[in-house]
Amino acid sequence: MWKKHPVFPKIPRGFWHRFKRRWGRPLRILEEVVSLSESLGTDANSPRFETMNVDYWLVIRSLHSRTCLHARAVLALLNNGLVDPAWGQWRICHEAATIARFIADNPEMAARYMRYSLVNKYHLARELYEQKHSEAPEKSELDNLERLADTVQQELHKAYGHSPSSRDYAWSGLRGFKDIEAAVSKQDAWNPRGEYILASERVHSAPNAGEPLKVDGERRVFVVGPKNSGITGPADLSSISVTKATMALMVNASPSKDDEERVLELASKSRLPGAMCWLVDPEIFCSKCEGYVLGALPPEIVPEKNRPAPCSCVTSLKSAGQPFINS
Repeated sequence: MWKKHPVFPKIPRGFWHRFKRRWGRPLRILEEVVSLSESLGTDANSPRFETMNVDYWLVIRSLHSRTCLHARAVLALLNNGLVDPAWGQWRICHEAATIARFIADNPEMAARYMRYSLVNKYHLARELYEQKHSEAPEKSELDNLERLADTVQQELHKAYGHSPSSRDYAWSGLRGFKDIEAAVSKQDAWNPRGEYILASERVHSAPNAGEPLKVDGERRVFVVGPKNSGITGPADLSSISVTKATMALMVNASPSKDDEERVLELASKSRLPGAMCWLVDPEIFCSKCEGYVLGALPPEIVPEKNRPAPCSCVTSLKSAGQPFINS
């Protein structure tokens, strides 16, 4: 017998029964992907990391652990049907994984990334000081941080021959995260820029982020609880992001035979959650013709025999651009 849900005790038990029946398998695979990624980064004293530069080791491990943490948060939210908050957590996963991959491809950036933390600390300290916050530093400490930050900025100017325009990403020599994303996508031949923009709308409470959903014909509701649809996007993207961060962690390491086997297992499973979700997600399929709506192209991993035809109904045009992953 189903117990009352600890977070949503008023939601009928039948809802959770249907939810688990639909999403149980793909979410279990996602949990396996996250657990495999965590296991590959767990042992900080492993011989696989001994040949790494200290700065590089600290940065790549930090970014990998951050990606794993927020992928685990995505999994927890999706297991409770909280789709929109899961998009926000994936956004963090994507940023950390993308920067990890960028630094893995450019190991010399690790020291600049760490050094640039002084600039970030100064800007934070200055804002707290201006707000007269209880955590604000003394004026003398703020002045010292400013001198250190100026030194770092001069070092970057010398290294790149110009002053990078983005405060948060100046260490990279690029204009901002979008450019880091583009550099990484050249290697991966895949860039979820559209999904990142849509996730950002949810995080930053854009005017259209909280639009009501149409249910039962004409009735419109605002979602304050779990949904039994729409899980494909955050599940697929989080699986890919945490895998990307793990590959970045291992690329310059000295993996053992066991590591290599786990990396192969991770690579083989990374696209499964999205493909399995795609096949059962009601938001993807038209209720009239049962074809998949625009913007919800099937991943390559979905067998041809399991792919319905695309929807040709005019009503499905409203779903164009939905954040479901292509291959």
